[in-house]
Amino acid sequence: METRTRKVLKISRKRLGIVFAVLILIFIFIMLSGRSPRYMIQNTLSKMSGSDSALMPQSASMPSVYPGQYESSSVKDTREFMKVAYGADIKTRDVKEVMKDVKSAINDADGRIDNINESARYAYVNFVVPKTNFNDFKDAIEDITHEKLITENTSSQNLLGQKQSIEERTKTASDLLSELERKQKDLNAKHGATVNAIQKELTDTRAELILVRAEISSTSDSSKLATLRNRELNLSQREIQLQQNLNSENSIYAASSGSLKNQISDVNLELAGIKKEDVSFTDNIETVSGYVSVNWVNLWEMSRLLSPVHPAIIVIIVLLLAWYYLTRKNYLPHIELT
Repeated sequence: METRTRKVLKISRKRLGIVFAVLILIFIFIMLSGRSPRYMIQNTLSKMSGSDSALMPQSASMPSVYPGQYESSSVKDTREFMKVAYGADIKTRDVKEVMKDVKSAINDADGRIDNINESARYAYVNFVVPKTNFNDFKDAIEDITHEKLITENTSSQNLLGQKQSIEERTKTASDLLSELERKQKDLNAKHGATVNAIQKELTDTRAELILVRAEISSTSDSSKLATLRNRELNLSQREIQLQQNLNSENSIYAASSGSLKNQISDVNLELAGIKKEDVSFTDNIETVSGYVSVNWVNLWEMSRLLSPVHPAIIVIIVLLLAWYYLTRKNYLPHIELT
């Protein structure tokens, strides 16, 4: 058999060192650049009635479910009002197809899409789904792609502090309403008694005045007539005074009663508002708010995610095996350092 003559390639040690250094730097760069560029989209949404629209998270970490609701509560109150938030980041070669599956999962869970943005390389959707359908929805999202291509984050927070605040404000308003209604009842009773007393005295005075005037018309005795005239004057003045008292009582009552009615109306409006807030609170904890982002990745990144070892290591091993084989067959020259 023909023996292949092996060539000799002379390389300086300095150049070889530079080549190895460059290769090591390239390998380190490949190892560190594990993620493909992510298209960050900032989108400010207007507040919708009843709730705040979610913003697209800028990272996989979940934000506070309900900011500002960290009030400490007594340990004796063991109730739980959990607000759940969900986030998922999916990597894929086909963003459009994956987003179609995500929207289908939201619809199947009887959810609502609040915000959506799609492009060829990146997409995200903000949504709300009923808590009762959340587990089925989560399973549907996980079934869309391989487990190594999805990152999920589920967080929950007990909004007991908010519930206690609603209950305390309800009790305060209810107690105030009861006090105002008691004052209104007492005012009505007092006004009724006062009016009845004045009205009775006014009626008696008028009846007596009629009798005196009748007697005046039938009396000719000057001495008795003078007495009757004086009595008539006193009764007339008393009638005027009683009528003024009655008018004053009615005026004071109308002002006081009107003030109490306005206060009662305000408290009833406050109670209605708190009740509406309580309904919104219940609706809030019975839903799961979240987002799903979808990122396009290249083949190298896809292989890095799915491979049990880094693809760069596999490439190096293949190159070493090829170099060993070609060296044994004398296809590669012998390297001589100078």
